[in-house]
Amino acid sequence: MFAIPPVHRRRHSTTGPLVHLGILVGLIGLFLSSAYSTNAYATTPDASGVIILELDVDVAEVVLDGRIVKLDLTVPTKRVTIPHVDRNYSHWLEVSGRDVSLPTKTVKIRPGDFQLKRRKDGREVYVAKTTVVFQSGKTNAGVMQYVRDGGAVITSVLIILVALSVLSWLLIVAKVRQIGRAKSQTDSFLTAFNQARTFTDARASAESYQQSPAVSMYHAARSEMEKRSRSGGPLDDHVVENAQRAMERAGRESIHQLEHRLSFLGTVASAAPFIGLFGTVWGIMEAFGSIQPGHETLDAVAPHLANALIATAVGLLAAIPAVMAYNMFIGKIRGISIQLDGFADEMNNRLVRASSGLKTDSQPVEVSDILRAENGEVP
Repeated sequence: MFAIPPVHRRRHSTTGPLVHLGILVGLIGLFLSSAYSTNAYATTPDASGVIILELDVDVAEVVLDGRIVKLDLTVPTKRVTIPHVDRNYSHWLEVSGRDVSLPTKTVKIRPGDFQLKRRKDGREVYVAKTTVVFQSGKTNAGVMQYVRDGGAVITSVLIILVALSVLSWLLIVAKVRQIGRAKSQTDSFLTAFNQARTFTDARASAESYQQSPAVSMYHAARSEMEKRSRSGGPLDDHVVENAQRAMERAGRESIHQLEHRLSFLGTVASAAPFIGLFGTVWGIMEAFGSIQPGHETLDAVAPHLANALIATAVGLLAAIPAVMAYNMFIGKIRGISIQLDGFADEMNNRLVRASSGLKTDSQPVEVSDILRAENGEVP
């Protein structure tokens, strides 16, 4: 028999126990790991989860992924616990309140919403807790609530639009009275002027319709004729032309007074929708900025979108009356302008007919001469 060298004996005697000890420790660790895993799986299964719903109204029905959840809802409750759900998948919940006027709320539970919780009995489960709001906050808020909840930018936009709308309505009321009075008095004066046989009769009618632009033209022509008569010059074509230019100038001034500040209505009609659109864009920006992971997107963006839409609505409310009133006033002023053109032509014709029957000498010409000449009398 061969003898084992001393060195080899020492190496064998040292390594052997260490190897056996390592194997033993490994087996013990594997056993403990298996036992712990079995125990952990028994207390916290990977696919097990619980959904807890907190509601601000009494719940009437809960539908999980298209199937009605069989829960004891005979007693009014605002807290619902749905066990045995798969936490690895998303679940859709439809919750209906006992009040039939309330809308059905849809809630999405994502895998990331589940959190590991330890219950009082020591058991660990995955719980997804969410709150369903039916009435509180901004869910069923009115228009004024959305206005009050708007940010500084949207509130400023609404204040500007309301101010423009108020100023527009004040101007609309003033212009309705001014233009309406000018139109009615112009119609009455032109009727009286066409029925008058002499300028003296027309002058008496003009005193009763001072708000008519045609009366301003009549007084301008008569003033020009009286100036020429007092200067002692002959009544010729130059005098008639001066009177015609005086009537045109008076007519333009009258039309300018009627059109005064109408440009403000045009500005409101064109700018108000864009101001409201600015508020809408800003509200949409805030809506996207309010989206947070793990929360309902609709609940987050709905209030901001409502504020944005209110800005657009107020912009349209300010613009629509302004553009309608602007177009109406422009149409009426255009009609008055046509009447004034016809009156200027008729006045010019009468002056020409009157001057053609007068003597053109160096003697002063009285206005009464024109009046008699119109009736065919030669002084």
